[in-house]
Amino acid sequence: YFRFAKYSIPLILESGGGTIVNISSGAAFKVLKDFCVYPVTKAAINALTRTLAIDFSPKIRTNAICPGFVRIANSEGTRTSEEIKNWINGIAVRYPLKRVCTVDEIANVALFLACDDSSYINGQSIIVDGGNMISDVHEF
Repeated sequence: YFRFAKYSIPLILESGGGTIVNISSGAAFKVLKDFCVYPVTKAAINALTRTLAIDFSPKIRTNAICPGFVRIANSEGTRTSEEIKNWINGIAVRYPLKRVCTVDEIANVALFLACDDSSYINGQSIIVDGGNMISDVHEF
């Protein structure tokens, strides 16, 4: 991410400005025991996003998307279709929307952040996780 920014920002500025949309993860905010490196690297992407937003505004807006679990073909490995169904359903029940995110849903957020409809959004890490981040609500 840093190298991309280092080499692309001069070109973006030369062309009159634009947007950068980084892909991070909800793991930057909600960590798991014995799972250190991944959330730390995602938190670094979020910090880079904020720094770039400050350093290069108003010419360049920079935001990040922080997805929860996204179903992608290569995450299914060598599982059978029944195993995949059970695996996905086991994840989906933990999300308030009771389903997992699709690649298209992340792409739609990226398109929104890249277009002028989001012209006042800058330096943000947008959590796209179907409400999973807020789902650890405990009743008294």
